Amino acid sequence: MARWTYTITIINDMDRALELVSSSVPWGERSKPFPKEIAAGEYGEFTVYSGAGDPWGIEFYFSMRDKVEKKGEPHYGSFSFSVDIPYWKHKNKSSFQCNGIISQNGFEKIPDGAHDFSTTVTVFTALNSASLSGENMYKGIECRAEYCNLYDWNEIQKLKVVEPEEKRIEDFIPKENIFSKRKTDSRTEKISVPKKLWKEIVDRKYPDDYSKRNFVKDYFTVSAYEVRKNVTVSIAANQSYEKTLEVTNRSTVRRETREEFQIENTISGEGTGEKFTLSETLRMQYQISRLDEYCEENMESVREVFNYDAMDQDRDVVLWDLAEVLMLYRVNIKDKVELVGVGDYYVASTQKTYTSGAAQMEEEEDCCDWKKNLNCSNSQNNYRLSDELPERLTDGGNEEPDDEFETLDAAAKRAGVVQGNIRINNVNYRWMEVRSGTNRGMLFNPGEHRYRFRPNPHDDAWYNNHQDAWYNAMAREFQRKGDAGSWTQDNWNGGNDIRNLNVHNETYTARVY
Repeated sequence: MARWTYTITIINDMDRALELVSSSVPWGERSKPFPKEIAAGEYGEFTVYSGAGDPWGIEFYFSMRDKVEKKGEPHYGSFSFSVDIPYWKHKNKSSFQCNGIISQNGFEKIPDGAHDFSTTVTVFTALNSASLSGENMYKGIECRAEYCNLYDWNEIQKLKVVEPEEKRIEDFIPKENIFSKRKTDSRTEKISVPKKLWKEIVDRKYPDDYSKRNFVKDYFTVSAYEVRKNVTVSIAANQSYEKTLEVTNRSTVRRETREEFQIENTISGEGTGEKFTLSETLRMQYQISRLDEYCEENMESVREVFNYDAMDQDRDVVLWDLAEVLMLYRVNIKDKVELVGVGDYYVASTQKTYTSGAAQMEEEEDCCDWKKNLNCSNSQNNYRLSDELPERLTDGGNEEPDDEFETLDAAAKRAGVVQGNIRINNVNYRWMEVRSGTNRGMLFNPGEHRYRFRPNPHDDAWYNNHQDAWYNAMAREFQRKGDAGSWTQDNWNGGNDIRNLNVHNETYTARVY
């Protein structure tokens, strides 16, 4: 019988060394001693073989964990490996199990019947890994994984600062499809926790009032915003796609952090006699309704509609999630900043389309991208839908549409665009449907009042078969709002979004664009 060999290479991509906790080789022989320690950034090999002619297969186990500098310091976690290649059976078994905040990438199970096999595993933690700011290869294209090390305040504080009320998902979506998993985008200003609320913080390192008073200078909180790739749908050129999927918005940080680091376990919520508890203060500061609303045990599932017409390019449609990551840090008497608790909370989702190459057809595009369907010039200049529409939509003022609109109607119908006229506060307006990927909006002239709708009208199945009726009903909603608000040609609702527009028992917001 030929020699059987199994080799597993462990690459340590953490900032701590890995140490061997236990190992066992019930069947087989080590080609060399197992490494007792793998330094940060280094690798180690574990090879076991069964010699030619030996009447047994291979079976061995080992486990490792991160090596801490000081006794009592918390570990990131550990991992355990096992493989069983039986002599008398065709069925092989192998596994690689991680716990704590340690993760792995690259492990491949040994196929049945294989006698000579090797695999390479990179061990890292998504919260503290040298690979997080580097570059990886993903599906054959270059991808940048840019989620920040949450343990490192120096890294977090370099993020762009935004206000909590500014967390619109459209502002966070990457313009290029270069991120394999998620991207940390920005953060809020840090906010110190008042000392009168310190007693509510369950700090494992400084658990009582005495240690907090003598060894802690400050506790502060900050929120970071991450966009995460949830679902990717690939659509071939000249193919349409229409499907409704059940999508789950999963916690990422909470699955990677140990229980004692989760923010809801760090804040005890005990009464303090003050007007607000710490948890209530955080809800108000960061606009998080419930501090436990987005954890793995309470995942949020939604029905997401994908509806795309055929086009002459391959494209990927990505469903992005926006999550808010709330962190609590301490500053000790040596001015060292340490993470105490962390949790992430689902905010919103949106779809975005990426075409192959540099050209991008985006679901959330900037104004100039709308030129693909309609020019972004002022109301007196050229408005074109593809190349079929006449150069002017209106002459402005209170004049009734002229004969030119007969040609415009015909061209718009050929392009499949819904349009019409409406009188708002004694001014005649010409409106038309505008499109951006799967998103839908409306343009009113004179005044170039341009909006897109949330939620997406495609979410209402009735819309898909009654688009003419839907847009006419929406135009009447604009009329209702405009008449009540005395809109003028140059001032619709003060230039703000228009809310509470009701069509077919659905309430929409028209967002200025």
